[in-house]
Amino acid sequence: RLEANDPCVPCPMGLDTIAIGSALWSDCLCNSSTYRASRAVGGGEPLMCSPCPENAQIKGMLDGTLQEGQSVQDCKCVKPFKKPVRNATTNELLRCRASTPCPLKDWLEKANLTGPQHWRLQMGSCADYVNESGLPSGQACRLECNDRLAPQVKADLLSAPNRQILCEDGEIVQHPPPGTWCSEASWKLPPILFLVAVTLTAGMAMFNMERRQQSFEQSCSRALNNGIPQGRGGIWQSIKSKIA
Repeated sequence: RLEANDPCVPCPMGLDTIAIGSALWSDCLCNSSTYRASRAVGGGEPLMCSPCPENAQIKGMLDGTLQEGQSVQDCKCVKPFKKPVRNATTNELLRCRASTPCPLKDWLEKANLTGPQHWRLQMGSCADYVNESGLPSGQACRLECNDRLAPQVKADLLSAPNRQILCEDGEIVQHPPPGTWCSEASWKLPPILFLVAVTLTAGMAMFNMERRQQSFEQSCSRALNNGIPQGRGGIWQSIKSKIA
């Protein structure tokens, strides 16, 4: 109401008040899917709210802060429509769309990485996405090798090629390198390298222990060759002083 005895007047469509008994049109707030298009002049004219673009809302009205939108710039995309479509000239938000899945089946056919042969990469978890729906944006699947085989790129036995396929808004952004296949040699090599590394480490440790033992024995021999001192302390004081 505008005056004490005036009847209550509803806010314009799309607006609401937070407090009971508001006295100004400006107390009417636009809801979470609209923003304030114009301000009342003199407090006697209803405010107008314009709708946000498709699938966008005012963040300040959703998070409980009750910050009313003042322009289309305050409209933000909401899940699952997180991809903004903007005007190429003004950069103004036009609408919000969902992320585009990747046509995984078509991509795999072009990449030519998988197949029925024993040495080919197998579908693994990617088998769940070779359908019309495809691989959802932001998700990944993994190709696998058959048992007792490991992936390698062409003739490179030392690298560990990535087997994951990642989709981002309709585009495959991560995938195995071209020429990736599965070999028994790549599966056997890591244990062999580990055994060699352990053997070398143990050999170096034994060598260092032997050197320290020889150094100690030589120090004792030099101390004895320099003569045994008489008096209290005997030979062990001489050996300790020589080693120190």
